[in-house]
Amino acid sequence: MIIPKTKIVALPLSAMLMLGFMPADTCNVYAPAKKDMQLEYRNFSAKDKPEGTTRMKVLDVKESGGNTTIQVQSEVFDKKDKPVGTSTYELRCEGGSFYLDMQSMVSSEQKAAFKDMKLDIQADKLEIPSEPTAGQQLKDGTLQMKGAQEGSPFGFNLTMKITNRKVAAIESITVPAGTYNAVKITYDIETKFMVTTRGKAAEWYVKDIGMVRSEFSDKNDKLQSYMTLQSVK
Repeated sequence: MIIPKTKIVALPLSAMLMLGFMPADTCNVYAPAKKDMQLEYRNFSAKDKPEGTTRMKVLDVKESGGNTTIQVQSEVFDKKDKPVGTSTYELRCEGGSFYLDMQSMVSSEQKAAFKDMKLDIQADKLEIPSEPTAGQQLKDGTLQMKGAQEGSPFGFNLTMKITNRKVAAIESITVPAGTYNAVKITYDIETKFMVTTRGKAAEWYVKDIGMVRSEFSDKNDKLQSYMTLQSVK
């Protein structure tokens, strides 16, 4: 699912046939679903040049009343494998739908750029239904991040809006970590931070694993960067 260079942090069809026999509140988890599970991603430029690595680890999984909460730690490394930053966030299955916190779209690298400021982040949660169908429209989302430095009148205000979000397809996809049946989700993204930038994104999600590929293009559909899942442990 990156600001302003949006990197926005993939789902099997094998279980889809069974969904019709599941209770309405059954929730499919589109994320690594086991404690201590580890995933490694590689970031690339449009010309396939490596630009960095992201390593994720599941810190905890809690289930209560039919809901599931997954705590994830994300570590970002630059193209020389030098640590850039670490962040944690939560993913939830609730009321039969899986939710991605838009705060996870703010990378550790971006937060590190404002490390001397007090940050206030307000973010919506993006839904992935348990029974997605191709062409299905999904709810939009907004993230707002404000920063202020103690004792200074100066600060910043960043806003990210995701619109036109939908299930583009349910399809097979091959990445270095393997071949999966996935839910492809696409959307438009607008970021306001001194200037306004607009682009488009596509993400592929797999049940019990999470995102296996993401792509970011400019408003004219020209690919700018992408990320692929390299390994799962």
